[in-house]
Amino acid sequence: GIDDGVASQEQCNHACMATIWLFCIGFTCTFAALFSKIHRLNKILKAASKFKRVKVSEKDVLPPLLFLLSVNIILLLILTLVDPLTWVRKTRDNDERNTYGSCLVGGGVSIAMLSLLGVVNVSALILANIESYRTRNIKTEYNESKYVEIAMIWIAQVAFIGIPLLFLVQDNPSAKLFVTSCIIIIVSLSVLVLIFIPKIIFWKSGGLKKGNANNSMNFASHPNTS
Repeated sequence: GIDDGVASQEQCNHACMATIWLFCIGFTCTFAALFSKIHRLNKILKAASKFKRVKVSEKDVLPPLLFLLSVNIILLLILTLVDPLTWVRKTRDNDERNTYGSCLVGGGVSIAMLSLLGVVNVSALILANIESYRTRNIKTEYNESKYVEIAMIWIAQVAFIGIPLLFLVQDNPSAKLFVTSCIIIIVSLSVLVLIFIPKIIFWKSGGLKKGNANNSMNFASHPNTS
């Protein structure tokens, strides 16, 4: 947290905006990487169903990341330059001795920008889960589609449960801190645990078992073609 006892009003205001920037940019980069992986698998699967050969390069998976990142940055810039969040100290139960700091949403511009940020990212999350559902039966060397799908579901559950809770605990700083921390931790762990741990286990075990090797689609040996 931040305390106006050790920081100026301007520094507290910057901290409020930095929180929004770090969360949105971090979520976008993490989420877009998962979406690009799912999109690549779907593109290969669609071409395979038509008995066509397709080449998927790095340039083909960059547009989702660049689009989401650009939209988020534009909205964040408008929010920061036109109507940024401000840090204020509030009282609880009209008791001047019982106060807490909070980031205050300003006028209509800040409400509109924050709403658009939520709509854009939640819409992308829903679309990614639809894409993930389509790849549920695809088997890759690392079985990545399965774990990416689970990670997407976790993130979706956190978004649809955690965001409403944040609005309910706005006036309770302890509860707000707890809910915010849980959202960040679960979203981060859903990616770190489900994406990297299976790869580490795969590497430690020496690769696929012989019985499963013939039934898997080895995208690792042919990463750009199908």
